[in-house]
Amino acid sequence: MSYLITPSRIVVPQKTTPVKKVKSKQEQASIMAGLFALDYLLEGVQIIGYDWKFKYVNEALVTQSKHHTKREILGMSLLDLYPGIEFSEMFQALRNCMLLRESNKFEAELSFTHGNPSWFEMRVEPIEDGLMIFTLDITERKKSEDALKKLNENLEEKIESRTAQLQAKNKDIMDSLNYARKIQQAFLPKRSMLMDSFIESMVIYQPKDVVSGDFYWLRKDENYTYLAVADCTGHGVPGALVSMIGMEQLNNLVLELDSPAKMLENLNEVVSTALRQNERQEGSQD
Repeated sequence: MSYLITPSRIVVPQKTTPVKKVKSKQEQASIMAGLFALDYLLEGVQIIGYDWKFKYVNEALVTQSKHHTKREILGMSLLDLYPGIEFSEMFQALRNCMLLRESNKFEAELSFTHGNPSWFEMRVEPIEDGLMIFTLDITERKKSEDALKKLNENLEEKIESRTAQLQAKNKDIMDSLNYARKIQQAFLPKRSMLMDSFIESMVIYQPKDVVSGDFYWLRKDENYTYLAVADCTGHGVPGALVSMIGMEQLNNLVLELDSPAKMLENLNEVVSTALRQNERQEGSQD
């Protein structure tokens, strides 16, 4: 629960002050001892009567109030110290605590008569004389939370921007790979050619990636039908490049040779030359 207090006119609500019993000296001494202990708390402590006037404030509360002495505060009402508070949701919460004698805890931003607004964590307890309110200054924590929130928002914006860039780049890459797949598949023999040569045949071609390092190849001449099923080293783009070299070289070699063994031997030499494996390039294992 957060409340923003804005300056306004002071209106003191009418309150009915309950009849109080006269305290004994022992009770008064006990109360004074308790108030003395409150003076040394780090939390601000204020006791407000049924007429909303301050009956007690400790030194921490005086420090929190800024530009007011303890004597000045004890001569004020809650409405004097926090102008406009009577029109706020926070005052309604305090009023409910006063009338219903209920405890409450919330955070509120308070505007003093002098100085900048400050955030406080407020704990309200009903007592015989009115309300006892404990206040802890959390302004710096709120500033840190706001700074962290802005930082997170900036990071989210950067992440969204970077994600959009990566998605666009990924789309470009996938478009290129899909087009490369169409080119690679155009080099593969039509299945009708396989059926003409091998009636009881079938093809299961399921590349691991968009483009494949595997290929099948078919050629016919007057005397023979040549069929090759090849698995090139590597997957994806590297394997696809090797497969394209293999298919193209087989198309050339079948015009010059009729021996499958010699064709494979020459193919190995051509591929090795194309990949410059004789130069022992680092990382070349194709």
